[in-house]
Amino acid sequence: MGKLSLSNTMSLDGYVAGPDQSEENPLGIGGMELHEWFFPLKAFREMHGEEGGEVNASSGVVEDRRANIGATIMGRNMFGPVHDPWPDESWRGWWGEDPPYHDPVFVLTHHPREPLEMQAGTTFHFVSGPERLIIGRFCAIAAGVRFLLPGANHADRGPSTFPFGTFGSPWDSTMDLVLSAPSRGDTVVGNDVWFGYEALVLPGVKIGHGAVIAAASVVASDVPPYAVVAGNPARVVRRRFDSVDVDRLLRAAWWDWPAATITTHARTIMAGTPAELERIARQIGRLAD
Repeated sequence: MGKLSLSNTMSLDGYVAGPDQSEENPLGIGGMELHEWFFPLKAFREMHGEEGGEVNASSGVVEDRRANIGATIMGRNMFGPVHDPWPDESWRGWWGEDPPYHDPVFVLTHHPREPLEMQAGTTFHFVSGPERLIIGRFCAIAAGVRFLLPGANHADRGPSTFPFGTFGSPWDSTMDLVLSAPSRGDTVVGNDVWFGYEALVLPGVKIGHGAVIAAASVVASDVPPYAVVAGNPARVVRRRFDSVDVDRLLRAAWWDWPAATITTHARTIMAGTPAELERIARQIGRLAD
């Protein structure tokens, strides 16, 4: 099984780019300064077809990052400064006709575009789709929780589901089939949902407010509000409240209250009753009809 690795440069205060990206400032204003450690290296210069360069303690980091890469995934801003629908196909990336990847590159975007074949084995595939992962407020997500999105689906149109096109030439002509898996829609997580350790949520699932997902569960179908589910596939093992109290909680919707109100009533939210939250919501004018 392949492994997915994240490679990024981040400042000590949590920034990976500067503001106001443009063609003149690919990483935003001041963003290039984050990578000044990288540009002088021999490994960086080799990636761009140049000679010379430094070898130092950072060289091993770059070499490890480049080892055993079969494909690259990037966001649309990393490909270029063009936003919204593509006005045309004149933008071909920051790197000229020989980008430093030399493997398939998958650009995540909401706007479709035909694959762009470059030199030395780099082909940009524009993976588009309307599906989103939507997570509500005050959710608790334990370590190892995973959400599979539709892009992980394999097409099931013939005898084999193997994604030949993701491995590049000479199979890249089949990428249209790889990307033809049907959509299951958005994956939607309500508010105040608790996910246990290593739970797995499959594409297109809707999880109601206040639900609890037990550790290692595989959520393959919708979960009602305030239900506790467990197992593979996950099934309802109990209801946290009866239907009357669930209705009270949904109408009170404490997660939408102002922050100061939530702070004032935090103990009631944690240890009170649905009737008490309903009463507070009515007092502050937040009780839904």
